[in-house]
Amino acid sequence: MLLITAGFVGICAELLRPGKVIPGVVGGVLFMLGIAGVVRGPIEWSAVLWLGAPLILLSAGLLAIAWRARRNKTRFVR
Repeated sequence: MLLITAGFVGICAELLRPGKVIPGVVGGVLFMLGIAGVVRGPIEWSAVLWLGAPLILLSAGLLAIAWRARRNKTRFVR
């Protein structure tokens, strides 16, 4: 339960201060580790892969859009 709580705090820190990537990533990893510790059965790794891959691709696409927007924003400020 401690890992789940620490993960939730990390995710909340990311929501309160957007742009800080590390608290959100660490919070997400801790949250998933806490949930995996609570589950009392075998983990179906193929399901983890099928659910995780689209989320990773979506996150990468959104990150690329954010980087391009930030680069274009700072280009015209000068």
